[in-house]
Amino acid sequence: MHTRPLRVVSDAGQLLRTAHPPALAALLAKLACDKLATSSIKAARDGLQDDCAACLLTMRDLCPPPLRRLKEEMVLTRPLELLPLLTLAALSLPPLSPPVHTGAEYSPDTAALRAHLVHTLPQHTVCQMALPRLHVLHLANEAEGWIPAAANDDGGAAVAPGTTGGSAAAGGSDAAAPTEEQASERASPPSPSSRVAREISMPRGMDISPAGVYLLDGGFELIVWVGSHAAPVFKAAIFGTETPQDGAALAPASSSPEARRLHQMIATARLGRAPSTEPLRVLVQGSVDSARFFGRLIADGYEPFVLGLHSSRVQPKL
Repeated sequence: MHTRPLRVVSDAGQLLRTAHPPALAALLAKLACDKLATSSIKAARDGLQDDCAACLLTMRDLCPPPLRRLKEEMVLTRPLELLPLLTLAALSLPPLSPPVHTGAEYSPDTAALRAHLVHTLPQHTVCQMALPRLHVLHLANEAEGWIPAAANDDGGAAVAPGTTGGSAAAGGSDAAAPTEEQASERASPPSPSSRVAREISMPRGMDISPAGVYLLDGGFELIVWVGSHAAPVFKAAIFGTETPQDGAALAPASSSPEARRLHQMIATARLGRAPSTEPLRVLVQGSVDSARFFGRLIADGYEPFVLGLHSSRVQPKL
């Protein structure tokens, strides 16, 4: 038996102010996946949007009277102003998004497993699945190799060849000699935490460059998307070939520094994940399955979703 105290309030406004949007979005996603056992994907998606619209209507009732009468405006109050975005993110989850095409990957057993994961995983993991992280591994127009997260991603300031990293006068003759500890830090490789690549917040399709290679971390799915104009040198470093295809395997971690970094990123991303986590998937630009990658970039569909939600499910009930 588990006993958990629950706070009870009599004021709806106080309840609204103490709401936690990620927890609410995870709960809505779990309830929608629970409906998949007895209804279609469309019915589950419609139910999730109806629940979101009901929350928006309740929020409006707590606003001053002038705001309640603005039928043409979407009224969002804190802290639930992100609720439509989180609802759209939940709808993009593989269990709730209609398959792009049929095949073994979209078998009933696979769909049931994905729904079970959403239904049973903790809320923070569900939110990570709904709002995937997108890392830029490579951009051919910036460099042939790995794109660092920041200018000092190599663990120290950039220095000219043959000089030290200490302070120096204009002529360089008074450069401070590095201490033993500093020399040891420079000689040792960066820690895994410093190997994280550049991350794009709320990415859109227009942010994806054909000259790039990206890693999408969607909780229980990891996707490497390879642009058609990515540098052949970089593709050879991480795949062992300059012309990788869909489903390509990564080169061994010992084959190149880039491959080692990517293997470390994947291992770090999988820490604490469920044993049934899907394997890494490689998608090449122009392939049929590329839509699976772009379908997880929810920023592209946010405006149409909010406008449609308001016009079809909120406005008629005002």
